Amino acid sequence: MSTESELWVIDADPMYRQLGLLVMDGSGSMTLDCRDGNQRISKARAAELAAHDMLGRLCKSTNSVNFWLAAISFDITARTKLVPTPVLDIPKETDFNPLGNGWEGTQLESGLHAAEQMARAFLQDADDFDSCVVILMSDGRDREDGKGGINFAAQEARRAAEAIKSIANTTLCVTYFDTDGRTDPLAQQLLGELASPDSYKNTHDADELRDFFFTSLTSNGSPWRE
Repeated sequence: MSTESELWVIDADPMYRQLGLLVMDGSGSMTLDCRDGNQRISKARAAELAAHDMLGRLCKSTNSVNFWLAAISFDITARTKLVPTPVLDIPKETDFNPLGNGWEGTQLESGLHAAEQMARAFLQDADDFDSCVVILMSDGRDREDGKGGINFAAQEARRAAEAIKSIANTTLCVTYFDTDGRTDPLAQQLLGELASPDSYKNTHDADELRDFFFTSLTSNGSPWRE
């Protein structure tokens, strides 16, 4: 996979920084509906709104200068939606819609690998107190692709997740975003395995997804203040 590391070089800053790195499933199933209060929207729209909600709340924090945000979407390939940027410098019209250009499948490894590269680049010259919270959202899993019961895609996803968790001051938070309560137990199991300890949750609607995005960032050693 090609990298965009040259875009991720960040000038040294003595101020404490925390990066929230969204990794959002943009596969075809994200066009399916979910609840958003009394209305229904696509799961992709719910993810987009959750990202904007988090951005807005961080910008209102008294410690807003400490927060950075980045976003990656993925299906079978990864796409950079936003390079690491101070939240106060992010335009309100930024496109966080995770959908790709077609009805593609899910390849968790592609999003996780891109997130690992971005997190390492952000923290390579960081202060000891800087940190990164990778927030992975998916409504599915890689299909079985192996012989003899071996799912090589799942193994690659696990390796990519371990690479992220090996980065100092980095946490991997993961949610399985179901479809109206219909779940894939194997997807839940795999996504739970990928997360850092105590950092996995099932989400069922747009409100829960918004809450997961925001609390994942602000409860992991965060400088968050109202």
